[in-house]
Amino acid sequence: MVFLRLKNTKSVRRVESKVTGNPRSLVLSMVAFISNLILGIFSIAIPIYAYVLGATPFEIGLVGSSVAFVYSFAPFIMGGLSDKIGQTKSMVLALSSIAALSLSYTMISDPIVLAFLRIFEGVSWAMLWPAIEAGTASLGGDLEEDLRRYNISWSSGATVGPPIAGFAMAVLNVSSVFYISSFMALLACLSVLFFMRGSRGKNVKGEKIDFKAALLTLKSYTSLHLPLTSSFFYSFIVSIVFTFFPPYAVYIGLSALEVGFLAFLSGVARTLSFFFAKYVHRRFGENLPIRFSTPLLGFSSILIYFGLPALHYLAFITIGVLVGLTYSSSLLTIMRKAKSKTGLYAGMFESAIGFGYMTGPLVGGLISGYRRNYPFLLCGFAGLTILIVQAALRKTLGGSREPRSTRRP
Repeated sequence: MVFLRLKNTKSVRRVESKVTGNPRSLVLSMVAFISNLILGIFSIAIPIYAYVLGATPFEIGLVGSSVAFVYSFAPFIMGGLSDKIGQTKSMVLALSSIAALSLSYTMISDPIVLAFLRIFEGVSWAMLWPAIEAGTASLGGDLEEDLRRYNISWSSGATVGPPIAGFAMAVLNVSSVFYISSFMALLACLSVLFFMRGSRGKNVKGEKIDFKAALLTLKSYTSLHLPLTSSFFYSFIVSIVFTFFPPYAVYIGLSALEVGFLAFLSGVARTLSFFFAKYVHRRFGENLPIRFSTPLLGFSSILIYFGLPALHYLAFITIGVLVGLTYSSSLLTIMRKAKSKTGLYAGMFESAIGFGYMTGPLVGGLISGYRRNYPFLLCGFAGLTILIVQAALRKTLGGSREPRSTRRP
């Protein structure tokens, strides 16, 4: 196994990042895959488990919203923490916590306790994802290619997680999926311990976490406003679709199998979008896909409103493609500005997503009481809002002057 150690040579760094034996790159990809595999399992298993425990509809909502609430602000804090203590320690702490929480879920009998424990789960995810993204951005090679590998890994895990959960619950029982998730989290944790020992990323040991300075930097770097606002809107729209489509689908006579297949198709389309995103960036840059894909994401969700099966398939495939473009372009733009604060900037990105996932179901729930398909019209309204916000941001971006040195190779 050969590692190239020459520094300050752009071409050498890019060759190094493509060496398939690079343990850090492989471990980060594996951790991203396993982590979203667990998230995909939880997305199916936990609502069902809460129902088995006798939870009311309000309590089921509480079980889901407790994670979203924490994730709306905690990634920014935990991302800064990973810059101080190192991405390896952050990942080990997060994965070990997720493994322990997965086991603890099998021991409870009260849905309120489940909602309480999920607060700690939210903190664990908030610690994990910025650390993975910061570690990926700190590999030292081609940033776009490294993030592309990361995106494909987590998207693949998110795609196969729900079918695995459904199969395990059908063949075994609900509790079995938590044992499986705990084992996988422990496996990922041990992989990080053994293969990323001593890896701290780009931060300096003991470096002070200056959140105020980070927010001032965010204000001055107006080019970050577009990807961050787009990240919020994309998660706002997607959370509405995946929260309110399953009950709406049952209402109009679709089977659970069809609902699962639509979600699977969307995941496959998202993964393929991640794979081809770099070719889109080479042709059109990074900002153009954000400007077009995010509003189109909102408009395409309106197709679900009409309740026609053919339009459902078109909508979910289109949503998957547009999510892949929005996410990959936004993350790449943000991490190019990160310098040594990779964890903090990744935390900003994840908090924007978390805020969208928290507010989407809340606002959608307010209007779903009038008609079950009204939330999908709200997605279209969000798409129109994005266009207005982007028009305002273009005026700001037009007059901005940022240091050229912030752009990474």
